[in-house]
Amino acid sequence: MNFDKERLKELREKHLKMTQKQLGETINMEQSNISRLEKEGAKNIPKRYIEILHKNNISLDWLMGWSDIIYISDKKKPSEADTQSIKENVKTVGCDNCQEFERQKHQIEKMAKQIKELEKDRTELMRLLNRISE
Repeated sequence: MNFDKERLKELREKHLKMTQKQLGETINMEQSNISRLEKEGAKNIPKRYIEILHKNNISLDWLMGWSDIIYISDKKKPSEADTQSIKENVKTVGCDNCQEFERQKHQIEKMAKQIKELEKDRTELMRLLNRISE
């Protein structure tokens, strides 16, 4: 599963507004490794990047090149204040997978609720169709 290396660079430059050196210092990664990832790509996304995505509501699907929707929460580009908050959040990213797990769990619970609502709607629609056909 390869990520979109051009989007990795875009994430750093446009959304995090950081140099390779700044990002490297923030996530404890050598600038040369960041440069290599942006130029050559890699088979796997470094865990540190996934944590940055999660912390800042940036879609992993976007980074992989599967979607054009960048931000998960509001599906739009953040304000300048949000951009500053993103920079601050990147500095506090830990190396724990629990956050990603909790985010995915929340998304699954949300989808389960949506499915239940769709089932209710389908049941009501079937009831109405049966009434009409009588």
